[in-house]
Amino acid sequence: EPKYLLLSFAFILPPMLMIAAQPDLGSSLVLVVVWLGMVYVSGAKLKHLAAIFGAGLILFTGMAVTGIGLKKWQQARIKTLISPDKVTKNDRYHTEEARIAIGSGGVFGKGMFKNNFITQGHLPEKESDFIFSDIGEEYGFVGCLSVIGLYALLIWRAIRIVALSDEDPYGKMIAAGIVSLITFHVIENIGMNVGVMPVAGIPLLLLSCGTTSVLMTMICIGLLEGVMIHRHKLMF
Repeated sequence: EPKYLLLSFAFILPPMLMIAAQPDLGSSLVLVVVWLGMVYVSGAKLKHLAAIFGAGLILFTGMAVTGIGLKKWQQARIKTLISPDKVTKNDRYHTEEARIAIGSGGVFGKGMFKNNFITQGHLPEKESDFIFSDIGEEYGFVGCLSVIGLYALLIWRAIRIVALSDEDPYGKMIAAGIVSLITFHVIENIGMNVGVMPVAGIPLLLLSCGTTSVLMTMICIGLLEGVMIHRHKLMF
């Protein structure tokens, strides 16, 4: 029912607002995506989720246009995606440099540690937010496609665990939340590197530097394995 759906959203709203106030809008959106994945597999109707998503999209668009609730640099990042010709060169600097780095790698890349474009300091945060651009310059289209393929395999295996966990509703919700988390991180990070998503501080899981990110990702994968093991116990 809609009232229970809204009640469940009320649980994630306080931490989401606190994270957004840091300001870290990207990480706060991760909570929303995880929530959507969990309530979907728990039986929420698509029309209700679509209504909530539509309301959120309208609110977010209004914030982007008016600047209310957003820092100037956050608003500039959104405008860079929508109308890159209407922002300054500094505002679209990261996106342009990231795409140039990927394109300079060609099909097979320049080779390991031969990322001349990046080592010259043209692209900041090359070890975290823009690690995918580094991969593109060193290993080219083949390397980028290989990374995307490995993430697709991981996500497919995780989705399979969700699909096979009907006997364990709580485990299914946990698995769905993790699938949503991993998928959002991959799409957002790679998307902002190639210029189809707004720039946000979202790491590319298991590749971007950061001990906390790697540790939490491994914990999530461990939880997925635990859900799968528990499913077998229920079956036998």
